[in-house]
Amino acid sequence: MQLGARWVLLNFERKQICAVILEQFFSHFDVFWRQGFANARNLIWRGVCTPNHREFSPKKGAHGIGRSSRSVKIGARQPELRGHVAFAGSTQVKLEPSGRIFGVAHADGVDVAKQKFGLGVARIGGWDQVFDGFFKLPVGKGIPRGLHIGLCGQGKAAQKKKQAHCLSLWFCVLFTGAVGAQDLPKPLLDDAFLQFDPAQASLGQLLFYDPLLSGNRNISCATCHSPEFGSGDGVALSFGEGGAGIGPERRQGRATVRQSRNAPALWNLSAKEVRVLFHDGRVEQVDDALRTPAWAQLPDGLNSVLAAQILFPLLARTEMAGDPEENEIAAAAQNNAKEAWRLIADRVVANGEYRDMFDAVYGGGKYDISHVVNALAAFIDVDFRAQNTAFDRYVSGGTAALSDAQINGLQLFYGEAGCVACHSGSLFSDQSFHSIGLPQFGPGMTRRFDPVARDVGRMAVSDDLGDAYRFRTPFLRNVARTGPYGHNGAYATLEGIIRHHSDPKTALRAWTPRDVEMLPFGGVGDDFSTHSDAIERRRLAASIDIPATLLSETQISEIVAFLKSLNSPTMQGPLGRPERVPSGLPLD
Repeated sequence: MQLGARWVLLNFERKQICAVILEQFFSHFDVFWRQGFANARNLIWRGVCTPNHREFSPKKGAHGIGRSSRSVKIGARQPELRGHVAFAGSTQVKLEPSGRIFGVAHADGVDVAKQKFGLGVARIGGWDQVFDGFFKLPVGKGIPRGLHIGLCGQGKAAQKKKQAHCLSLWFCVLFTGAVGAQDLPKPLLDDAFLQFDPAQASLGQLLFYDPLLSGNRNISCATCHSPEFGSGDGVALSFGEGGAGIGPERRQGRATVRQSRNAPALWNLSAKEVRVLFHDGRVEQVDDALRTPAWAQLPDGLNSVLAAQILFPLLARTEMAGDPEENEIAAAAQNNAKEAWRLIADRVVANGEYRDMFDAVYGGGKYDISHVVNALAAFIDVDFRAQNTAFDRYVSGGTAALSDAQINGLQLFYGEAGCVACHSGSLFSDQSFHSIGLPQFGPGMTRRFDPVARDVGRMAVSDDLGDAYRFRTPFLRNVARTGPYGHNGAYATLEGIIRHHSDPKTALRAWTPRDVEMLPFGGVGDDFSTHSDAIERRRLAASIDIPATLLSETQISEIVAFLKSLNSPTMQGPLGRPERVPSGLPLD
């Protein structure tokens, strides 16, 4: 590479920033040091900030503008920056993977959306800035008030503050790069999943679609987890036992209450790394043990944490069991989960066709609920895998797999938007719990000592006040097909939920019932009474633990485009929906 008026943009997508800095150091020694000294000089003696001393990030401004810079337009969203501005206050410098530009910059206006890494570039006006460049590093760091440049005055004390400020920034370059830069995850391959017996999966296919497993024989797993609706049911809070129809066409029927939470998607739940299930994580794998609400009543012989999760909707009164006075399974479930599960297994194997299949799969003997849920887990593994996505092809080297908008969205996801802080790894979830301040509505998850129609999320499991309103980070593969979004389906669109993440507190204040699509309900009570409670809203807002990122509408659309690259090629698994089930009951 020759030094001069040319651009060199290094791709930081899949490399740690320190590794790239070292590569630059050895390959382009003179350029590296001239660039560093020029940046340091401008940071110490010239600096940058917004004219009104508001917080800004590199996307809204630039790091290296000096007195002779003519910044007619910095990026697409901050044309008001003037030529001479300086750091002030506790400015937040958002750090994320990006590149470095060398050479003479002559750009009155550079559209951020068209920059590979979203860099805003100002016109460089003097020879002393020939080597100016702009950094965006991998992790957010606050610049302390004592280290700002613009207001530190003159003299030796001021010079020390300036030097300390410069050193702090270079420290961020060298050390946060080493630990914070985000490599793109590996493609999701078959070896990432548990291995199940194909014969079990075929048995599980029939069980999944058969209403025989429900207390009143009127609802199946597929009713609320249909491939037609992305393995959910396409509505915010559905009607479980007693409802009629599927998806957005489902109606209340005999149901007396809505479900408390949105039906979660089933994609990739058999992956080896999955350890936490349900929105509140009440079923989780801890080392080699399973922790569930059943405690000592949990059956032996379960083949996965997924099989353990399947146990609980079977006994939920409003999901599949029904009312205690209606059937023996619901009656038993009130006091003895083990007995209720025994009744379900006995009902299944009492059917001659199922009995023959169980004998063929398991080899004969006495069957219990673990045989039922193990087969269901095997079916979910086979039919609900989201692999071979455009993103998988991209990270495997197929650079043409993503569109320009999707690449921009990818850079935002792993960069300025900060999505990867929670949505990490090949499944795009840290499987931890966060409060994003989604509005409270519907029946909530009331408890005997807390009858208010609210949902405190993880706190109900952990009994830790610090977990109030926190919910598990959802997996994102096929997310574009699994709306509505949030633990209660508060937003009908991806744009809506991303906009909420962008500024949760503002979004919570602005949210109205018009933002959610609710099925008609003729029951008693107000679905939105909890949201109308100002005290409850303040509690909820105080719990929010993700930062505001203030994304533009263009950026939101680019993130949506990227998320669509996580779609699998087809929504139909190899087994699919059977034409009939052994019980002879009608399929939804």
